[in-house]
Amino acid sequence: MFAITPDAVRRAVPAITFEKGQAYQLDGAASVTRITNDGSHILGTVQGSKKAPYTTSVRLLRLGNSGGFHIEGRCNCPIGFNCKHVVALLLQAAAAGENVSGGGLPQGPPPLPPDVVEWLAEVERAGRAGNEDYPPEVRRRLIYVLSLAVGWDKVSRPRVVPMSTPLLKDGSFSPSAQPYSPSNALNAKPAQFLRPSDFAILRRMVHSSTNFGGSQTIEGEDGGDILAMILRTGRCRLDSVSGPAMSLGELRPGTIEWTALDDGRQRPVVAVDGGGMAVPLTPPWYVDTEACICGPVETGLAPRLAGALLAAPPLKANHLSAVRSRLAASLPDCRAHLPPEMQPVQRIKAPLVPRLFLHHRILQSAYYSRAESLDMPLARLSFCYGDHEVASDSSADRPVFTKGTAVFEIERARLPERKAAERLSDLGFDRLANQYRWGTPADCQGALVLGEDLDEEAWIDFMTGTVPGLVADGWRVDVAKDFPVRVAEVDGDIEAELKSGSGIDWFDLHLGVSIEGVRVDLLPAILKLLRQIPADQMEDLLEEDDDDGRMVRLRLGDGRLLSLPMARVRPIMQALASLFAARGVDGDTVRLGKADAADAAAFAEAVPGLVWRGGEHLRELGRRLKDSSGTGDTRDRATPVRRFQQGEVPLFLISLKAGGTGLNLTAADTVIHYDPWWNPAVEAQATDRAHRIGQDKPVFVHKLVAIDTIEVKMAELKARKQALADGLFDPDAGSALDVGEDDIEFLLGG
Repeated sequence: MFAITPDAVRRAVPAITFEKGQAYQLDGAASVTRITNDGSHILGTVQGSKKAPYTTSVRLLRLGNSGGFHIEGRCNCPIGFNCKHVVALLLQAAAAGENVSGGGLPQGPPPLPPDVVEWLAEVERAGRAGNEDYPPEVRRRLIYVLSLAVGWDKVSRPRVVPMSTPLLKDGSFSPSAQPYSPSNALNAKPAQFLRPSDFAILRRMVHSSTNFGGSQTIEGEDGGDILAMILRTGRCRLDSVSGPAMSLGELRPGTIEWTALDDGRQRPVVAVDGGGMAVPLTPPWYVDTEACICGPVETGLAPRLAGALLAAPPLKANHLSAVRSRLAASLPDCRAHLPPEMQPVQRIKAPLVPRLFLHHRILQSAYYSRAESLDMPLARLSFCYGDHEVASDSSADRPVFTKGTAVFEIERARLPERKAAERLSDLGFDRLANQYRWGTPADCQGALVLGEDLDEEAWIDFMTGTVPGLVADGWRVDVAKDFPVRVAEVDGDIEAELKSGSGIDWFDLHLGVSIEGVRVDLLPAILKLLRQIPADQMEDLLEEDDDDGRMVRLRLGDGRLLSLPMARVRPIMQALASLFAARGVDGDTVRLGKADAADAAAFAEAVPGLVWRGGEHLRELGRRLKDSSGTGDTRDRATPVRRFQQGEVPLFLISLKAGGTGLNLTAADTVIHYDPWWNPAVEAQATDRAHRIGQDKPVFVHKLVAIDTIEVKMAELKARKQALADGLFDPDAGSALDVGEDDIEFLLGG
């Protein structure tokens, strides 16, 4: 019988292991499930940091007659031998009594040998791993990043990079993804985030794909099967971990056609009905990046035969006839897919038109030493000769194009081409490959970048300042719809419009301009620009100077940039700045009411030549107020008040807004409200301009209400609101918040 005590355990293990095991035991993590009568074998579980407890077994061996013992402990934790979990189990056994034996603890069959215990644990793990669903505690995913890369032979091939990425709290993928080598699936203890489908995919990738700098080129007869397995996981993304999800598409028909390379040689390709780029698998597959689907292509040939035919090397024009004859003799069923009989070559000499195509791509690191992707604005230079376009990186002196069986040979203007390329270089363009080590998608061969480190300002300057000059010099500049730096062109003059708002007599100001046939409101962009100018610098920046020729950039709501001359924008900015100072402007809108009629008139005068639409009544009222020096637009408020108080004028016309603050009109004995307002407190405050300290006459207040109009209900509603306000401050009144069915019916129009 073994005497298991804490001191005996302490002497048998390192001090640090004892301390950690004791902490586990004191926390109640250890449980003894089996023990032999002599105490030499102990079996149990210890709860560690994982969700499932560790299975732990201990065998004790005596050390002479000293009473001490040697420990042989096994555990299915990563340490595996004489770990802290073994110590915790021994201390838990010691806590059951000074001399532990079979008594007092559950009896059962003798403990299993450690190798059997480990084998059973592995079987249990394999059973749990058979499920494709992720357990809640597994917060990492394996993502397959699919891209198309162009090889030395100018053929686009599918590449796949398995990426391990943690999940964020919202369930999205973390940008800190790392490459995951397919060979890791062969390890004895693979990662927990691998699903059964991952094991099958990764093991086939190890044996059936070509590794290139961390990416796997999918090819051959197994390529289609591997790609289909990847797509079925639902974890395939295009170009990057954050790219769109790719899915398995339906079979599409395709036709094997022969096409000419830029050096005049011919090669077979697959034209896919329904779109997508064909890739050389066996059978061929298509990758449709627009629809985000991939699938097999039916060419009408046996898969292996189609693959062999598409693997043809580029053929020179003078070899086509011999190849056609031999294939026709050996493969009579392939006549529809043979090289065409071409017409004699037609030489074309046409004027050169440089073409710059601006687009963008999400590019992934080529060598994957660090998992990073960037949304890159790119440019591609080519040269147009008539209807034919030659890539700037083409080395062919006389590129050949085909249309049907017609063959065209282009005579290139090398010197003008070189000058066009040098012009872009002088502007700061450089080849993508010279600055970054990125994987190159199929449509990014010869791609150019502007500046360094994604310099957006450089692109903005180029789009707004340089592109017009290129176009004027005969260049053709095309911009993709999703290019991140887009420029808008104005079709006409800026027009001001006052649109009726949701309230009574409210008007929203709009500054519209036609851009590509669509009316766009510039007011939000101008207001945003004004808010970026410090208040103490506003006046200096908007003063007239000799720099009216410089351009002001406005970013529209859809992200496009609109450049307008400062001379054209300055008056509008000055008028809006005056509104800022006079009444304040919040948000992206300017709302004007009758009380702001003078401000509207002042705005119209400040921007001469501005075409106005809508709000005629408001603008006419503003002009009349300005002509009669009404206080709605009076900067010198003291003079008209003094004249009225001294009796020089008998009548004072004033807006409700201006009459509500800062005026003393005690010379008046009559107040007439011509235009009712919803809030009785606003009207009362305006009335108090006459009923103030110093008033020595009775004051009569008249409120004009148009019968059979909403103004009648406004008057009743204001009375109820006033009663509610009075009740809040009257302790003897009933509950001011009591609202009955009659009140609700009244408010709803009953």
